[in-house]
Parts: sequence; structure tokens; C-alpha cells
Amino acid sequence: MRKNIFLLTFIAVVLFLTSCVTSFETGQEAATLTKNDLAVGFDAGSMKAALSARYGLIDKLDLGTSCNFRFNEFSGKASSISVSGDFKWQFFGEPANHFVLATGAGFGTGIERTTLWNELYEPGEDEAWYRYGGTSYDAYLPLYFSYYISSKDGKDLISLNCNPYIVYRFGFYDNYTGLGPGDAFTGYQKLDQVYGGTAFSIGVGNAKNSLLGIADLLYAGPHSPNGADEFELFIAYRHIFQFGKKN
Repeated sequence: MRKNIFLLTFIAVVLFLTSCVTSFETGQEAATLTKNDLAVGFDAGSMKAALSARYGLIDKLDLGTSCNFRFNEFSGKASSISVSGDFKWQFFGEPANHFVLATGAGFGTGIERTTLWNELYEPGEDEAWYRYGGTSYDAYLPLYFSYYISSKDGKDLISLNCNPYIVYRFGFYDNYTGLGPGDAFTGYQKLDQVYGGTAFSIGVGNAKNSLLGIADLLYAGPHSPNGADEFELFIAYRHIFQFGKKN
């Protein structure tokens, strides 16, 4: 079956995945949940695992939250947990008419590592912060574009999705130990960074389940001196509880 082929392909791709670059749910479909419907699921990648939930608040508007578990690129150990919340507003189109547009906003914590550091201080590669990073605070502004292809019976959908976004990173909390015995530093530093990205995804789904294969490109903003471009691939599965479905 077509859905099984997609599933096997996405699982195979996971073996080649890279690190998580943002805590937000990138690569979403533009269509929002039906009012009172609840979707819960997970993301999976070689350097990323996440749990997420979305709820249809009103017609054309839903709310989402995610909790990301990240793994450090250098050590392979758990590096941090980040959380985010966002809303999505579907302002144009319907899946039945093929093309849908949406936008929204979000807020969350991120992980600041290696190159997206603040301009006031450049850590050495031998410092623990360079290896393990710290926690940042992010505001998220996305757009969602989706094109839907329906099956002959109209019950199954294939979605082609594009999700450009901007993230404003306005703070950074780090906690690392220096080279000398007992040396330590803990502080909150101003970042004032603007960076963006674009996520592309292909999805298959029906009224109760959806599966997305997502490619997310993060590119550094003009204030980032290192040109910190990153790329990730992962899968996202959602199960939808149709609490808002009409009898």
C-alpha cells in the first residue's frame, strides 16, 4: 500500500538524520485541527526526540506545544530539554480545495551551541559551553503553505508543505565549568539574534493519523558572525482524537 511505502521510506531516512536545530514544530501542514479535536504524537531523528500535542481551539485556529529531547553532537549524551508553544491560524483555503495558507506565532526555549553564540564573547573550543551549549529564549513567526492531493475516495490525503519562519533569539543562559579547578560561570547574556529557516515536508494521512517526513534548513541571521547554517531530517507522527467530530 502507498502509505506503507511512505512509512518504510521515512523510517529508513531516520538512519541518516542530523541534529535538532529548533524546538518549534517545523514542517507542519497549513490546515488546522477541527474545533475540539486533539492531536498527540512524536518526532524522531538520530539527534532528536520530541513529544507534541495540538488542540483545535476554534474554527481555523489551533494551539500546539512540544517538548524536545536533544542529544549532544560531540558526546552523544543527553544535552538539554526544550519546550515551546504556538498557535496556527488558517486564513485561506481548504484541503478539499487543494491549497491552504496559514500563519501564527510561538514562544519557547532553544539550545544555543557552537556557532549561534552572542557577539560579546567567543568561547574556546576547549570550554564546556562550546561542547554542551545552554538555553536560549526564542520568539517564532511562521508561514505555512500546503498543497493537498486526495485519494479517489477522498479519505486519504497527501500533503506537500513549505514552512518558512523567522526566530528572534533574545536571551541566553549558560552554565559551564572553566579549565581551572573549581572555575565556573553562570549568567544570562543578551543575544538579540534574528535567524530564519525553511522546512519542507511530505505527508500522508487521514482523519485519524498523519505521518510527515520533514527537511528543515536553518540559516543564520545578519548578526551571526559564523554563518551557522544547519540542516536536519526527521519524521513526525500524529494521532488525532476526533472529539469535535459531528455525529
